[in-house]
Amino acid sequence: MNPAKNGGITLENAPDLFESKKKAGKQSGEPSTGELYREIGRLTVERDFLSRKLDQ
Repeated sequence: MNPAKNGGITLENAPDLFESKKKAGKQSGEPSTGELYREIGRLTVERDFLSRKLDQ
């Protein structure tokens, strides 16, 4: 059985294997980096506010 004839890994299609894994790593349902930083900022402000209220 010849892998090249059966859609196996060849030198010609090897780069495509790595590209598809890079694209598959980021799912559309995952939040972006900017969204995560905004959430971190919001939670930090909330934590600081509650911390000050607790100390009063």
